[in-house]
Amino acid sequence: MKRANKELLRLANLDRLTQIANHRCFDESLTNESLRLQREKLPLALLLSDINFFKSYNDYYGHQVGDKCFRQVAAAMLQSCKRPADLVARYGGEEFTILLPNTDLEGAIHISQKIQVQIARIAIPHQR
Repeated sequence: MKRANKELLRLANLDRLTQIANHRCFDESLTNESLRLQREKLPLALLLSDINFFKSYNDYYGHQVGDKCFRQVAAAMLQSCKRPADLVARYGGEEFTILLPNTDLEGAIHISQKIQVQIARIAIPHQR
């Protein structure tokens, strides 16, 4: 029973398509981390990302290719966020968010640049 409940909790916090945290998990983590870091007087960085022109991409290439694009972007973000407390989440639609506890502005910029490099390496074609 305990194992089944743990699995249900995991599934409730997971975006089925990308296999990263979902909006619900992000909201919960943001609340918990912001309270904790406020107490400890440590910084919290939040990155928001949106896949530009995704609707035209999805319309042109089809939903299966669009889903693959989401998974590739999510994987690139995960590769750039290595610390256990970092949280990459699908916020909704083509929006992603990354929670970076104990990260100042300089660290957030560094991570965002790493993500840009990882996504550029994928070289997802977009004819439109």
